[in-house]
Amino acid sequence: VDKNIKEIRGEKIMHPYELQISEEMNGIAGKDIYNNISDIYSLDSDKIEALIKLLLEYACWATNHLLINISRNFLSAIDSKLLLNYVYDLASVCIDFNDEWESRRFMELSKIISDEMLNWAITQAKCSNNAEVIEAIRDYENEFYN
Repeated sequence: VDKNIKEIRGEKIMHPYELQISEEMNGIAGKDIYNNISDIYSLDSDKIEALIKLLLEYACWATNHLLINISRNFLSAIDSKLLLNYVYDLASVCIDFNDEWESRRFMELSKIISDEMLNWAITQAKCSNNAEVIEAIRDYENEFYN
């Protein structure tokens, strides 16, 4: 994340998208969670869920690699056991598994987090009738099962 911050005259300047996500994260948490993601464990479950949902949505956007990568970095920094307690229910609501790019992005994220999550993502995407999603599944199944 820090590689996107530049210093001018001793002041840190963030990319506008990074500033956007940091403000959203800090607004949900009620404190500077962007610079202290380990503080997520001290938040109540509603705030944890809202943070994970926000990051999950950004991590699965079709474009805007900066927000995708920032979100993935934060999600991968969260203990996978805690993350998986929330991510399945949230993904069922906020990820469109009929959309090729959302499905691909979720499978990319899942591969980073855990094999369990990737297997779940593949299973969810198999319900799609979109040929491009089915093609994406094949790509990940070949990687996952071979």
